[in-house]
This record gives sequence, structure tokens and C-alpha cells, in this order.
Amino acid sequence: MAPIDDILKKAGKVIRNTTKEAADTAGSALKENIGKAGRQLSEKAVNTAAEKAKTAAETAENKIKDVIRARRPDVKGVGRRMGSQAQPSEPDRAEQSEPESPVMRGTGLTVEERQDSESSFTYVFSALPQNRAELEGLSISDLSSPFRCAALTVAALCRYKDSKDDCHEMLGALKGAAYTPFERQFLRDRLMGKESIPCSYLAGATPENGYAPTQPYTLTVTAGAAAYDRPGYATLELISSGSDSPKRITLIQKGDKWQLYDQALLGMIKSPQ
Repeated sequence: MAPIDDILKKAGKVIRNTTKEAADTAGSALKENIGKAGRQLSEKAVNTAAEKAKTAAETAENKIKDVIRARRPDVKGVGRRMGSQAQPSEPDRAEQSEPESPVMRGTGLTVEERQDSESSFTYVFSALPQNRAELEGLSISDLSSPFRCAALTVAALCRYKDSKDDCHEMLGALKGAAYTPFERQFLRDRLMGKESIPCSYLAGATPENGYAPTQPYTLTVTAGAAAYDRPGYATLELISSGSDSPKRITLIQKGDKWQLYDQALLGMIKSPQ
């Protein structure tokens, strides 16, 4: 995009050329009238020259406007450009301003981890993460325990209703690989028309209130007696207010991290009222 200086240079060139044309036109008019009047400028001759000069000046101004509008079609007028460099219009300011970073939006999110017993942890979110950047900005995103990964999985699933893409991306981060088309279709089949299922694991959500959780968002993850029967895996449980029995989620250990392996959290629950 051409800087404003280049535009003004082009405008100046137009002014010079058009002014010269105006001067030539005015000079010719004067000579013509002077010849007729015998070297004595009549009032009519002066007026004629002035009118032609005025017309030439207006032509120059219009050409300047055309040059500048070609660069900034939303800016009107010429005078303020001559006095100072034109200021960006509202659309230009929007283009120049940097987009808000999702990481910056996520810095306000916090999560408290409370150990209720050797086999139970409660997590309290100030707000649920809206995208992968916010999820990875949480203190428990190191996935150093299967309980942490399970809690974040529920938080990610709660995003499905408003943004499937963000939900898929967060689940992919927890799984350690991008969500496949098959996995996306699985979520779609389970949650179509039943998007309230993930929120049923949060405190305060009930069938009677449409599974609207209380804030801050709280959920508890527990480990049953057979949680670690399979080496390298942990099968944990969460309670849904719309189900009579706990739902399970399986995590896999890879190095010092626990990642999402499989989940059965999206089964049928009581219909919201």
C-alpha cells in the first residue's frame, strides 16, 4: 500500500501540471482581450481571465480528490490533508490494531485442585477454557496426574455446544494427537440435541434447571478399586446429576504425562426440564 507521502507527491504533480494549464489558459485569454482592447485591460477581460483560472483551480482540486480517494476512499475533503498527515479512519485502525491474543484472554482463568482423599480430587474453575490456549494456560495442564486430565476433558467437552472446533482442538491436546474425523463423528452422534450432557458433571447442574451449573465451576473425579488394574492406564469415575451410576474415563500414561485414551461420559442422561 502506498504511503501518504507518495500520494501527496502525486497530488503535487497534478497541482503543478494543472496550475500550468490554468496559467496558460489565463494568459491566452488576457492576450486575446488585450489585443481587442488595444493594450488596455477592460473589466470584462479581467473577469474572463479570473473565471477561467477559477475553473482550472477547481479542476486541479477535483483531480487531487480523485488521487487521494483512490488510496483512501473513506476519507473526505482535502484541506486537512494539506495541513497535516491524514489520520487513519476507523476501518484502518481496526486493520492496524493487533488481534487480541487468546493467551492473554486465558491469563485470568484459574483452577483450584483439592485432594479429598487418596482416590478423589475436586477441581474448581473460575471459568471454563474456551480454546486450547486457555486450556494450556491452566496450572493443571501439565497432565501430571490422570485426575487432572479427566477434569480438563470434561471442561473441554462443555465447550462443544458453542464451538465444536475449539472442543475438538482441546480434546486433541489432551489426547496428544489431533482429533480424527471418526472421533468427531462420535461426538456429533452422542451430543446432537444433547449438548447439556457434559455440564451435568458440574456442581449445581440438575435436570430441573436444564443442567445449568453454579459458578465457580466445580467437579469431582474419583478412582474406584479397579482404577489401576491395567498397567499404564487409569480408569476414573465422575458423577453426572442426570445418571444413577458413575461414568468412566480412561487415561493412558506416556512418560510423565497422562493423556486422554477413551471416555464413556456421553451416555444417556435424564432429559433437562
